[in-house]
Amino acid sequence: MTALTERDDARGAETARAAPRHEPSAASDVGAAAARDDVSWMSDAGAADTLRDAGSAHWDGERPVLGRGVVSGAVSPLRRPGALVLVYLGRLIGGWVIAAPLVAAIASSSVGQLPQGDAALFEPGGERLLQVLHQGGLALTAAARESAALTLLFSALGVYLHGVWLFCLGHAGRLGLPRALAAAATALPRLLGSSAVGLVGAALVIALGAGCDRALAGYLALRFDEQRADLIRLAVIVVWLAPLFLLGLLTALTRAAIVQRGLGLFAALKLAARSLRARPVAHGVARASALVWSAAAMGLAALLVGELALERPGALRVAAAWGLHQAAVLVTLLLHGGWLRHTLNAVSGGAPAPHGHASQQGEGSP
Repeated sequence: MTALTERDDARGAETARAAPRHEPSAASDVGAAAARDDVSWMSDAGAADTLRDAGSAHWDGERPVLGRGVVSGAVSPLRRPGALVLVYLGRLIGGWVIAAPLVAAIASSSVGQLPQGDAALFEPGGERLLQVLHQGGLALTAAARESAALTLLFSALGVYLHGVWLFCLGHAGRLGLPRALAAAATALPRLLGSSAVGLVGAALVIALGAGCDRALAGYLALRFDEQRADLIRLAVIVVWLAPLFLLGLLTALTRAAIVQRGLGLFAALKLAARSLRARPVAHGVARASALVWSAAAMGLAALLVGELALERPGALRVAAAWGLHQAAVLVTLLLHGGWLRHTLNAVSGGAPAPHGHASQQGEGSP
């Protein structure tokens, strides 16, 4: 019996030596390094969530499939009409409320008593406009302060709605609007922080550019005629817009990282900077194309409104002009939604979204 046991043990040892040994491949090493690098820039909580979810995800191409076949990835803004309407109404109502104090101040002035109303402000020569500014200076100043305060309030609301839209665009499948509202509320402090960082950076770039322009104007005045000096200054200003453009790209990518990956502000900034450094041309082209087509839509609307002859009486003409303007606004929002989708895909990085960010079936689609 003992001999048989020893013989079986010897055969088992020979089989183990003869079996092929599976050494870690270069591809697995690269994958492991990529996984370590992917979470190295995250906060501890974000890394823990990502690693926890990675165990329950399978992959469909480059995107993770989380729970009941729902793919986490950015979708077209046309698939989120509820979120699009919410953002549109927020901007529309915000514009009306912000303008209300100034409209009331002008209506209470002498212009408000004229049959043509505030259209008199745009008469050639600007005499009515100067009259209103001279006679109603105090009322207009108070109205401007009130409008400025309302602008700050609705700017914060706009950032919140922006977060809702990002959350809705960043997840495929059916998604309940209450869940998107709650997620945006959770991310709101970080979204406001990213906006503050962008505004401070833009203010510094503008202040530095203004100082350089003043110094350059004095230098050019001594060496060139006025026309050539103005052309040179204009060219320098156009070049100086590049840092502002890059700063806008960085802010947009940071917001997308906050919402899509659930990162803290500094981790999101780091991820956004990495994405911008890796694909500056792709991001720049995507943003520039959205801006160009938006400008084209607004320009077309202006041309069509000019053909309506609004100087003639008729409520239908005014309604048609308003409709054209709002159609152009909706087109620009759709184009902006396409840009947001680009930013969400850029920061996804092929890693699972944090737990609670993946969409679930069975909820209403906003």
